[in-house]
Amino acid sequence: MSNELFPKTDEIRWTNKSFNTDNIYFIKHLWSCTWNIDELPDNFKNNDKLIDFLKHDPRNKNNKFFCEIYANVFLHYRAGGNWLNEGLNLHKLLTYKLKKVLLN
Repeated sequence: MSNELFPKTDEIRWTNKSFNTDNIYFIKHLWSCTWNIDELPDNFKNNDKLIDFLKHDPRNKNNKFFCEIYANVFLHYRAGGNWLNEGLNLHKLLTYKLKKVLLN
């Protein structure tokens, strides 16, 4: 740990240690454009539709996924409010595709 209260983000991500205090739980996460299929948590690996969505997201960079995963459970779509000015049509299309993944 970098000090008594806060672990380094790399240590949270790359180890299986659990970090917390009485008031803070430090969440392991795969942040945008730094991870690929090799780091996909095991509980997502049997979801071929989600994997297809992740692989074909046009926002990916250098074969790294744009979406994020928190605590090996939560998928964060990212930038759905169009703060990157990608356009309404892109987000409508991606939302439709993600909805199909989640409802099937």
